[in-house]
Amino acid sequence: MPQPTIPPCEGKRDTMTSASDTARLVYQAVRSHLKAGDRPTITDISHELGISTSTAHRAAKAYGYLGWSDMVNRLRHYYRRAEQIEHQDDQDPNGIDLLAEALVRHRGGRVLVLGIGDVEICQKLLIYRLGELGFAVMPYAYEIARACQRQAGSESSGLALFCNESGLVCWQAALECNQCGFETVAITASSRTPVARAANLAIAIKSTKSEREAYQPNLFAAGSLALVEHAIARYHLLCEAHDSR
Repeated sequence: MPQPTIPPCEGKRDTMTSASDTARLVYQAVRSHLKAGDRPTITDISHELGISTSTAHRAAKAYGYLGWSDMVNRLRHYYRRAEQIEHQDDQDPNGIDLLAEALVRHRGGRVLVLGIGDVEICQKLLIYRLGELGFAVMPYAYEIARACQRQAGSESSGLALFCNESGLVCWQAALECNQCGFETVAITASSRTPVARAANLAIAIKSTKSEREAYQPNLFAAGSLALVEHAIARYHLLCEAHDSR
């Protein structure tokens, strides 16, 4: 006996495609408002796109956010970070003052360091040099970050430094340190890398990567080492000025 033919779920497929398109439109609308300096409400976007507020909320969830407020707050933080980093680049193009002042704020305190790739040597230098200066400096591990948070209680857990050119492999560690109460500083190739976005502060060091046919040395690691030494020299001057008051 022939089996009945089950028609394809064309309606369901269309609904899924429509939902995906709506989520994309919601995301783009929120992004446009934030770039213009506005903070859109769920009602604003619903009226603008002609959809219900529940549909807008589902769109935020579809992109992995906890809800509407979470999406707007995180995207707003993302674009504000871009403005802050660009402003910092203009005022302190080498990032020396930024790093030195962060060290002063956490003088003698806990410091976690993570250097991945060519700048692993920078991690070793930071641990050695900051240890000499009396910091409780350790290589980053999530368990250590949590232990520092428990020890700090309601106070700042300390300072966390991340060195990575692409910023692709340590942005999650920066977010974890933020959640554990650390002030986070990223040393990376540009203000657009993931770790620059995740950290509280970012220092961009220009590299000279080129095609293999026209190879030039990559100066990111050398620039990071120079930054550390100059920032420590600046740190000494800032501490002397503070102690003489």
